[in-house]
Amino acid sequence: MKSILGNFYKGLGKFFEILTDGIIYILNLIVTLIDNVKKLLGIFSMFFIILLFNPFLLYALLSDSRVMSLLVILFIVPLLGRGLINYLKYLQFMLTEFFYDRADYYLLGKDSRGSLGDYGKEYNRRKWEQEKRESEERARQQQRMWEEMFRQYYEQMGRGGYTTYGRGTTHERGPYGDPFGNQGSVYNPTGDFIKKYEESCRILGLHPTTDKYEIKLAYRKLAKQYHPDVNKAPDATEKFQELNEANEFLSDSNIQRYEQLKKQVN
Repeated sequence: MKSILGNFYKGLGKFFEILTDGIIYILNLIVTLIDNVKKLLGIFSMFFIILLFNPFLLYALLSDSRVMSLLVILFIVPLLGRGLINYLKYLQFMLTEFFYDRADYYLLGKDSRGSLGDYGKEYNRRKWEQEKRESEERARQQQRMWEEMFRQYYEQMGRGGYTTYGRGTTHERGPYGDPFGNQGSVYNPTGDFIKKYEESCRILGLHPTTDKYEIKLAYRKLAKQYHPDVNKAPDATEKFQELNEANEFLSDSNIQRYEQLKKQVN
């Protein structure tokens, strides 16, 4: 009896895995195709801008059901498609893991986790951990990039250690005065660093002098608000990525670097 139940649950798990894989594949193709069509139609963007100043022509086009259908396909379908793909991945994990674990329970005697809801929570936990790892890796890569730029600058200026943010004698570059300019072909990243730091704080709705704890609180609040799985607004994904990039840049080492550089400016 256990063998029959085990193979039954295993078959159900395989069925849902194949079914959801197929639907996800088809939806991905549709969304990708529509996105490519939108890019091709981007060259006609000026035409649509002109329409805004010609209400009669705009009304004539929008009253045409074929035009409205095209607009729905180009703009609504990709939005719904991406949301559906994310939900199907969640559903796939929840169903397949549930039935495969039930199969292992009857066939191999392994313990199972519990209800379907428990598998849904496990999916969200794994997804969050993956996003966190990817975010941390991007932050490390970005940190290495800035460290390398500052190292090269201080070496070329003949200052030795690149972690000492001393004043230089370079020409003015942007709004940051003499210490942050270029001399010949030497690029000083200080001005760009300060600008990016303050822009990252602005994205999180914070003052540049804020501390790391306020940064974490602000990011968590906004990330929950704009996470694509929760917020279905057309610009939610873009806003969420912008928040991630800002949070990644506002690392402890960059906070310290910004404070040291601002002291030099003042």
